Amino acid sequence: MLPIYSDHALRAVIAQIAETQPRSLWRLINGIAEFYALTGAASEALPLWEFAYAELPLPGQNGERWEGDDVAVTAICARLNYRDISGGALPMRDDRDKAPADLKARMWRYDNRARRSMTIDAWAPAPGYPGYEEPRIADIRRARALARPPQGARYSETELEALPLLDAFLADLGASPPGDYDAHLLYADICWRHERREQSREHLQAWGAIARRSNGFNWDAFAIPGLASLICQGELGFLSDLGQREKAALGDGAIAAARTRLARGTPAVSRAASVECAVFHSQFCLEPARHAAPDELFFGEAGDIFAWEAEAYPSCVSVSTPGETGAARFWIERAEAAPDWSGAAYAISFPFRVVPNERAGEAGARVGNVFFSSTMGGPEDVGLEVEPGDYDVLARFERTRGDADNESVGLRHWDVKLAFLPRGTLESFGVLRDVSWDEEAKDAESA
Repeated sequence: MLPIYSDHALRAVIAQIAETQPRSLWRLINGIAEFYALTGAASEALPLWEFAYAELPLPGQNGERWEGDDVAVTAICARLNYRDISGGALPMRDDRDKAPADLKARMWRYDNRARRSMTIDAWAPAPGYPGYEEPRIADIRRARALARPPQGARYSETELEALPLLDAFLADLGASPPGDYDAHLLYADICWRHERREQSREHLQAWGAIARRSNGFNWDAFAIPGLASLICQGELGFLSDLGQREKAALGDGAIAAARTRLARGTPAVSRAASVECAVFHSQFCLEPARHAAPDELFFGEAGDIFAWEAEAYPSCVSVSTPGETGAARFWIERAEAAPDWSGAAYAISFPFRVVPNERAGEAGARVGNVFFSSTMGGPEDVGLEVEPGDYDVLARFERTRGDADNESVGLRHWDVKLAFLPRGTLESFGVLRDVSWDEEAKDAESA
């Protein structure tokens, strides 16, 4: 489940509770609580977190949780001097087995991690690529360097010098991501600590608008104490039109629905003919029912990552999609010969190994043995079923009408038909056809 940034998305998540597997209920309730906290309704968020940590199964440590699950609840409890609800039960990945039990110490660690994330030299050119970089990229790299704390320090003495460079970067970037997401947070953080409160509010609100548009994660905003304070004051309240009473009533309803769902136990879930998946950063992933063991993963030779459209593992694969993709629905078909892809807007092929679902039939187990996710998606309860074995896979994309929210911001929806072929059927792997942005394809899509 992705972060909630609208009342429409909130109601959709609450509606999912009745049919969600108990193992996944925590994710939904935590998402509702985060949205409430983000929109200035922390008092309405706290009962949801109390319920989630006291009565629901917590996400497992093996791929069933996200990096920032603990950050929002920790930040709100620290900000309000409330008891430590989570106790650090779901620490960041690099904090496993060493997350501080103390609430404020944990918050300091998250703050430090967020600042490291915002100032790392993420825009450095790839090895072997030409040294030229656009002026705006030079601006953001220099700004991050000036704001980056030296070893052993919490803040940089030169961080104020980063602001003019961030101004230039954001002005040149205009309304289009990427890059403005972290830049606005960094700007807001620096301004808050130097008593430039109005600028801090302005850039936090700009971040909120971008987060709503892109469904980006909210961990860094909660992790930074000054920004968490602004959030608690309601500076992102524009993300919701609901009043506190309405939120409290919806929250109570969500808790009641989750308790009812828990009481029903874990009935069998029917197999799906197709599955829907949100798509981020122009890629989706195929994966088995369990996370692969380290010896099942491999990478190509150094430098190959820029040449491959499909980064293959034996039983996990990340596959590129056309740009501006918001979601896709997937169908699987078995075939002995490669189907015709000449009419597809986009076609890509890759090798894939299907492994058995070792927990198939058990209570609470995931249904299927091939699951779909994206860079910001969590584990799904229902996947698709394919006979275990090694395959060549051919994916064909056809444009279809998608979610209204995605369509309104130009994100496209695709029907993706995946043909699972005998290994050795295809002569090569990669993008076979891409007319997804041709004028002819655009005309067909708008007809």
